[in-house]
Amino acid sequence: MGFDRGGIRVERLAEAVTISRACSKGEQVTFAGRHYRVTGHTIAPLPVQRPHPPILIGGNGPRLLALAAREADIVGFSGITFRQGGTIPPDLSGWSASSVDERVRLVREAAGAERYARIEFERAGAAGWS
Repeated sequence: MGFDRGGIRVERLAEAVTISRACSKGEQVTFAGRHYRVTGHTIAPLPVQRPHPPILIGGNGPRLLALAAREADIVGFSGITFRQGGTIPPDLSGWSASSVDERVRLVREAAGAERYARIEFERAGAAGWS
């Protein structure tokens, strides 16, 4: 199984979030993107959470965290950077305090003040994030 580069995986996730959110609101979804095509799709039964179930997006890269800042209800930080398409061991240095601070700053800027105040962070054992 291939391991697409990060940009492709983020594009695909962005499309999936758009489709999933619309479906869970009860909308009939027609969508044509680079990765997914859906025509007249609906789901039943609808989720009980309104307007949709909480969306959690977690990761470490700037593009993924910017997507999370714009779309997710919950943002998680993995601290892991995959290198060379996952063919060599990952870089785990993202768990340093300065790296976490930088990723929180990135999410804050991408989300904007009003949206940032509503985002929940999946803390994965870390305390004191704001």
